Parts: sequence; C-alpha cells; structure tokens
Amino acid sequence: MLNLRCSTCFRRKITAIAGRRATAKAAEAFDQVVYFLESFEALDDHRHRGKVIYPLDEILLLVLLVVLTGCDCWVEIERFGETKLDSPRRFRLFKDGTPSHEQLGDIFAQTAAPCARQGQPARQA
Repeated sequence: MLNLRCSTCFRRKITAIAGRRATAKAAEAFDQVVYFLESFEALDDHRHRGKVIYPLDEILLLVLLVVLTGCDCWVEIERFGETKLDSPRRFRLFKDGTPSHEQLGDIFAQTAAPCARQGQPARQA
C-alpha cells in the first residue's frame, strides 16, 4: 500500500489514476470517431467518381475533428489539415493530403445540392 503522506507516493498515485482516466477517455473518443466513420459509409457521394481526389469520408472526418476543436471556417479547416494531419491519419489514410479551403467549399456545395433538388433543406456546414 502506498503511503499517501509521502509527496512522491501521492504524485505517483494521482498520476496513475489520471493516466487510467485519460486512457479511458481516449478509448471512448476513439470509439465515437469509429462510430461516426461507420455512419459516413451510408452517405451517397454525388461527385463524379473520376474527378474525386479526396474521399468523402476523409473530408467529413477532417471537418468533424476540426469543428470539435473550435474552428468554424474553411480556411481554419485547411490550416488544420496542413499542420495537424497526424490526428485524422489514425483513422484514414489521407494519401492526397487535405483539400484547400476553396475545394472544401466546392465539395460541400456539391454535396448539399442533391438535398436541395429533392426538396430537402441543405444543411450548412
């Protein structure tokens, strides 16, 4: 048993508890991202297959992760993709990197267009 009166023992105990909690939170976050990725598989990609450079699931994952960090515009999403791509690469390859802010806007405009044609309101990203 650890002597919690000893500051070194107390720090070790707290660090061990915090480490377990952080590991549990990381595992939970990983599971949630995997759930979101599975949800993306059901989405239709209405872009021309021959012209697709960035797979839709990679784009949606990138946007999801960036929005969770507090970014809210295409330029910030592009910047995140350029500087912190290691994080989303734990889940997908991103072999061609990430799209520019202009490409992101175009992709989301194309993705929203089929909804508008079907009489459904297009959701803003």
